[in-house]
Order: sequence, then structure tokens, then C-alpha cells
Amino acid sequence: MKNQMPGGYPALLCLFLLIGTAGETAAQGQAVSKFAITDSPLTLSADIRPQQYLGVVGRAAAWLGRETGEAELWVHPLKLASDFQLSFKIPDYVDPVRGADVARSVDVRPEITTITYSHATFTV
Repeated sequence: MKNQMPGGYPALLCLFLLIGTAGETAAQGQAVSKFAITDSPLTLSADIRPQQYLGVVGRAAAWLGRETGEAELWVHPLKLASDFQLSFKIPDYVDPVRGADVARSVDVRPEITTITYSHATFTV
């Protein structure tokens, strides 16, 4: 049997490269440029419900967690993160802003799931 990498690994590598590039750009004081997400008739949108389950599952990767963004991250057969949580560092604040505290809405479509975080100083 030939040893092959599952299809999710190239996508995961692209994600890590994108995150690394975004981190370098942010460190240089530049914003990450926006990309267009076209409208879709197959969209479910709602305000965040903090205890509501949100699972985004692909052929070789999965995001299993809550609508606030707290999750367990898998790329078959590896569990990449347990109790994953986002936080946002703002220069004028001493402590980071927890993503779960500023999660506002979730949009679920067949090809993409988007959680919107909104604070007085940013929207992600």
C-alpha cells in the first residue's frame, strides 16, 4: 500500500502560509487585504448563540466547536488543537479581547462558514 497524504494537508499548508503572511504583514503595521465573498441563495445567518454547536467538516479536516469560535481542530488523522480560542491583541488595551466575548453573527453556506467578531476598535 502506497503512503499518501490526505487531501486536507495541502489546504492546511496553504492556511498556515496565509496565517504566517498575515502575521508578518500585521507586524509591519499593514492591514490584511479583503477578499470578496459573493452572495449565495443558500445562506443561513443568525446572531451568535454562545452554547450552540457549530461543526464545519470537510473530506480531511474538521472544525468542531461553538458559534463563538471555540473549537477542536482536526486534520485527519491529527488533532491540531483542543480548546482552541481566538483573542485579539489591541495596542491600546492591556489584556487581549477574547473572541468569544465579541462574536456577533454566523453565516453558514455549503462552501464557507463565517463568524463575525465586532468590537469598538475592529471588525473581523
